[in-house]
Amino acid sequence: MFPTVARVACIAGIAVVLLAGCAGWGGAQPTPVPDTAAELPAPRVVADGRIVPLRSAELRFLGMGNVAEILVSEGQEVSAGAPLARLDSAELAAAVEQARAALDEASAQYELLREPADPEAVAIAEAQVAQAQAAARQTQGRVTAAELKAARDELAEARALLARLQAGPKATEIEQARAALAQAQAALQTQTASLSAAKTDAELRLAQAANALRDAQDAYSRVYWENIELEKLPGDLPQARRDAEAAARRAVENGETALAQAQVDLERAREAERNGLEAAQAQVRDADA
Repeated sequence: MFPTVARVACIAGIAVVLLAGCAGWGGAQPTPVPDTAAELPAPRVVADGRIVPLRSAELRFLGMGNVAEILVSEGQEVSAGAPLARLDSAELAAAVEQARAALDEASAQYELLREPADPEAVAIAEAQVAQAQAAARQTQGRVTAAELKAARDELAEARALLARLQAGPKATEIEQARAALAQAQAALQTQTASLSAAKTDAELRLAQAANALRDAQDAYSRVYWENIELEKLPGDLPQARRDAEAAARRAVENGETALAQAQVDLERAREAERNGLEAAQAQVRDADA
């Protein structure tokens, strides 16, 4: 009996241990798996590019020269007509001075043609020829070819001047000078007539603009006061009457603008007449000098 009871108790203990182990295994919580998809960084896109303008334009100056200053920077917005660069005006100023010198020389030559040669002027020219000849002889052998050429050119110019003084003015040259004077006088008359006509036309347009403005003001005043009287009557003012008043007001505004423009045009015509007459008279004086 005792061995049997002990065996049963041992088996029961082993069964209890096994059941306890199974219960503990079934109640364990699973290990959480991290969500790696939510932690991925945002994708980056790297690419090469180049900014190009929508359109391009070829720019050039009216005259030739060296650029002295660039007035805008790359990418800067500019308005139409804004200056972009400035040319060096030194060469232009030199060209103007050269042209003035040529004009002075031509005027001096014209004076020589108008009057007979003065004995004193002939003597001075002969002295210049002699001086140029002496300078040419002295410089030979000890100057450069360019300096020698300049001395010979000076001698040739002095001889030519002496020959013109001794020969006196030619008939053809005198006729050319007279023709130039007549042409300048004709240009003065034409310029005077043209500028006077332009001023007269501007004065006429100003008078017409003033008359049109007065008519528009009268029409607006009439419609305005008629509407004032109609508003006293029962009912609303008809839309056609409101439109007529608005149109009359716009006509007055347009007339005022036209009158102001006509005044500006008249002032410009007067200024052009003054400047044109002064320039034409100066041409006549130069031709008759």
